[in-house]
Amino acid sequence: MRILLVDDDRAILDSLQETLNWEKIGIDEVETASSVDQAEKLLLKREADIVVSDIELPGKSGLDFLEWFREKQMTGKFLLLTGFESFEYAKQAVRLHAEEYLIKPFSASMMEILLQKMVLSRREDLEKEESQKLGEWAKDNGREIVRHFWEDIFSGRIHGGQESILKKVRERGMTLPSEASFRLIAIKVTETEEDERQLGSGLFEFSLQNIVSEIFFGSPENEAVICRSEGGSRILLCASVFSSADEAVRKCRELKERCDALLASTITCCVSEETGLCDLKETADRCTALLGSSVMYYGEIFLERDASGTKEGYEPVLKLETMQALLDARDNRGFLDYLKKEIDARTRVHLLDRSVLSLIHREIQQAVYAYLAREGIQVTLLLSDPTGMDMAEKADRSVIDMMRWTNYFLRKVFEYEDSLREADDIISRIDGYIREHYQEDIGRTEIGEAFFLVPEYLSRMYKKKTGQNLKDAINECRLSHARTLLSGSDHLVSEIALEVGFDSFSYFSTVFKKSVGMTPNEYRKRHSS
Repeated sequence: MRILLVDDDRAILDSLQETLNWEKIGIDEVETASSVDQAEKLLLKREADIVVSDIELPGKSGLDFLEWFREKQMTGKFLLLTGFESFEYAKQAVRLHAEEYLIKPFSASMMEILLQKMVLSRREDLEKEESQKLGEWAKDNGREIVRHFWEDIFSGRIHGGQESILKKVRERGMTLPSEASFRLIAIKVTETEEDERQLGSGLFEFSLQNIVSEIFFGSPENEAVICRSEGGSRILLCASVFSSADEAVRKCRELKERCDALLASTITCCVSEETGLCDLKETADRCTALLGSSVMYYGEIFLERDASGTKEGYEPVLKLETMQALLDARDNRGFLDYLKKEIDARTRVHLLDRSVLSLIHREIQQAVYAYLAREGIQVTLLLSDPTGMDMAEKADRSVIDMMRWTNYFLRKVFEYEDSLREADDIISRIDGYIREHYQEDIGRTEIGEAFFLVPEYLSRMYKKKTGQNLKDAINECRLSHARTLLSGSDHLVSEIALEVGFDSFSYFSTVFKKSVGMTPNEYRKRHSS
């Protein structure tokens, strides 16, 4: 496989040549050019399988080069590089069918992944051309046949006894060991957001399958690795023959080390017991379920038989009186230590799975809700921010996620409590809210929602601190603005009533006379400028 690198910066060409693992990528010949004219002469002598070209080149640009490449009907793959995020560049790259488009700076690992993808695509094109020449349909569709076979096995579309399945193997022109027992490797990839943002969903999945194939089958092009999306996660399944469970675990460790070096996602692996072809679907279902429920193994490698020993029938995990005492003491660290101790105790005897974490989640919520109810704080409003909701949703995914959520939950509650203890501050903020929203339909319910306070508690607190009812404070603010408008504008009295937040003219007149000692019209006559 031959590649041509085109860039007018000699340092970049040297760096690419020396840094990338060309053997691993599948490239055995690397040529370079510093201009489009030089590159075109090289390609006219001998076409390249892959071309990597900078867009910003002296004279002819990389886009001009790509257009010439297409006009010459050359069949290689083309990767464009640029130091600028330009929509026009991207649009032209799409129009000219560039296979990939990469913005500088980029990491060597990202470049290797892209080139591996392009090498694989180029080989498939070459094999298709060869198969068409030979008229061999099976050769032309070999990879698709293998991939569809394993998809059908794991989905249950191919079923029956061992001999029945082996017959289908032979019908497809495939070869599998007839007497061998397989071990299924089920891999769950979570916390994928950063990798998908960096690579895009398609390239991310390709990278995962590439790495798994290379480690378990010795080739990044093996089609026996099936990838499924599950919520925001990926599940990868593959079956192979191992001499022992230890060998399978060793391969999984190698996989985790590789992924940890290249990706930000979290990898969890489940190694099944030995099983026959006819039982792989049921085994895949069991292992996939364990990846979701066995939270004590999150981010680890575990054997199916170890996780399957988890017992059922749980008693309450956390003591309500202990949680109440820690909350009353506002002891965030003590609460987290108590939670960790109870989780560790269940982990040691294999009594921790996702259902137990869900139970712990509910127990903590109930204890905190009861605590805040005594304080008059509406916890559901207080913790409805996107960060809190996202952490709560992930809390029962793993022990780490549970500890993170609990810490955030308690910290936010205690911080808000602290702000409430500063009575002058909260009253001034409420008064500021009234001044800003007096024209709207506001009362203790709306203000309570704004400050995460139960309406009844808000009214009592405001009266206690100011000596004034909250409703009277709202009306006083509205009447102050009404007096200004009555004396300084020619608006109708009914219009002023609506403008300052009263939805009834008669009620406005009643409140105004009670407060000022005269009707709105009398006030206007006396104070008009």
